[in-house]
Amino acid sequence: MKNTKINRFLLSSIFGMTAICGVLPSSLASTEKFDGYTIETIENCVNELDEAKGNALVLFNGHKNALTGWSHVKNSAEFKGLHLPVDNYGIAATNSQPDKSCQGANTYQAVLVKKYADWDRQHSNGIEPQFLSEKITFGKVDSIVFEVKVNSAKTFIPDPAKIKALYGSYIKSDEELNAWDAGKVNFAITLFEQGWEEQDNPSFTAARFIEIDQAKYADKWLRITIKSDQLNYFNEKNWGQTPAELADYAKNQVLGLRLNPETRSGKVVRHFVKDFNNTIPEAFKEMGISIRRLEIRLK
Repeated sequence: MKNTKINRFLLSSIFGMTAICGVLPSSLASTEKFDGYTIETIENCVNELDEAKGNALVLFNGHKNALTGWSHVKNSAEFKGLHLPVDNYGIAATNSQPDKSCQGANTYQAVLVKKYADWDRQHSNGIEPQFLSEKITFGKVDSIVFEVKVNSAKTFIPDPAKIKALYGSYIKSDEELNAWDAGKVNFAITLFEQGWEEQDNPSFTAARFIEIDQAKYADKWLRITIKSDQLNYFNEKNWGQTPAELADYAKNQVLGLRLNPETRSGKVVRHFVKDFNNTIPEAFKEMGISIRRLEIRLK
């Protein structure tokens, strides 16, 4: 794969832009394409006033913070085994803090948790800003841009050998285990419409699973871009998904964006076991992240 190096300092000279206080702006060092998204490495993260270019809804950029969400994590037997004090798993506006890795810019810091075994509160916390008043339709979305760093000091994920030791008797083959989860950082980024809570009725949804190999990308600033034509579109009812065409729902209004912690497949062991019971051990994916930017770019 060819790496693409972009010297933004030279470009800024050509187009008359100047770096703030003589500091080089963040530059993109390499690009890697995956199924449905790209990951670009940000070579140097600086505290720059780089507002969204063009037409975009900014949910977080260090100067604006619209991030909200939920957390079920508390001091209880249900979450016994987590590695950090319980306050690390909260989702609140105060998660935005100055970040030394980005010259003191505010970044949003969280540790997102996914259960491996039980589907009750499987997304133990998550980020979910809502923005119905912006009147954005699904057809107006051009792309989602997500700048993030995986923090290795707060990331705890069982490796494939540990996953097999825990759950190999429930998910039999190595191929199935690897398709279910491979011990990497996984998220689902979802756009959803009003009424999604009423699962008795279908709601139009757009989503894309992303995977970050922490062995390669941990502690590096990344820009993840998901183009609208790479999102999966479906109607969700009773948590089941029926494929749908964007053209049929392009005028439907987006209520919000959700960032869920996930396994590679989105499933837990309970999806594979007919008679699930509490003898099946619970384990967690804990994924520590810092967010530098989250925005929806519009057409």
